[in-house]
Amino acid sequence: MTTPGQEGGPSDVNATGADERAARWQKENAEAIACYNDYIEKNGLPLDEFRMF
Repeated sequence: MTTPGQEGGPSDVNATGADERAARWQKENAEAIACYNDYIEKNGLPLDEFRMF
């Protein structure tokens, strides 16, 4: 017995679509993400001096 959202239910279709969109977004923005990560490595986090944790 399956519950809603298991094995081919509508939730699986939505999850698959969301996963595909997330993967596509990550691929499309990989260069910007890499540039931001390089900036953080070189300069530290913006406003880091104000962090309370």
